[in-house]
Amino acid sequence: MIEARKLGQILLSALLGATLLRSPVADACCIQQTRSASVLTTRETKVPDDGGILVGWHSGGVTRDGDEQYGDISNQPSWKVKIGKAAAVGVTRVSLAPGLTVYMPPAGKGEFTLVDGKGFSVGKFNHDAKAAKNALIAPTAEALKVWTIPDFRAQDRHAQLTLKSAPPAEAVAIIVYQVGKTENVAISFARLPDTHDKLTTLEVFQDAGRCGSLVPGTRPPAHGDSIAFAWVDAFGRRSPLSATITAKANPDPNAPAPVPGPKRRVK
Repeated sequence: MIEARKLGQILLSALLGATLLRSPVADACCIQQTRSASVLTTRETKVPDDGGILVGWHSGGVTRDGDEQYGDISNQPSWKVKIGKAAAVGVTRVSLAPGLTVYMPPAGKGEFTLVDGKGFSVGKFNHDAKAAKNALIAPTAEALKVWTIPDFRAQDRHAQLTLKSAPPAEAVAIIVYQVGKTENVAISFARLPDTHDKLTTLEVFQDAGRCGSLVPGTRPPAHGDSIAFAWVDAFGRRSPLSATITAKANPDPNAPAPVPGPKRRVK
């Protein structure tokens, strides 16, 4: 008969093993990749009155001293705005999706600097009261394929969106929403390449890999989910939502074709 203590140890080991297999964080056998905040307001730094500074995240890179590293890396409470020689002041942060935050600077004129918790510059920007207002149109979502690639220690999940027309030139990312009866919840986002005028197929979710980890709250669309999308420009301004579509499970479209076996001789 197994002693009570030994039985407890066996059950605890089994529970921990199951938890690790289902955990969204990096494989324990890996050297875990860091997550770093990434400013997306780069091509155009003249911030309109109805916008702010858009910050996302990426795996790897160098994390700034003092940055929050374990929650949503894009949402840094210690970051502030500095105008001229005056002391840095707080900035309003608006979470658009897990891992995507817009920093709304105080109203003003001229140049300002977004600084981190140590006072180092994250980026320099200018207020532009004459900038064009948000004119993003809704994405023309047509189909959403989801699939999973089995791996040795984990599963690599993907979601691919087909569009009827390419993203607008000013869009820098797309947000994925789970459509509910009473509210729509942002579950992930994907960045767009700088040139996307002919892009009609877009991977809107991909796991961080066996040695990476996702920002808390991020998850892929699953088969049967009702999903909608919105474009985001470099200033965190969103488009209206697309029409709702249903995610459909599909085989991996990038999998190599099966190799035919030898033909059997017919006697």
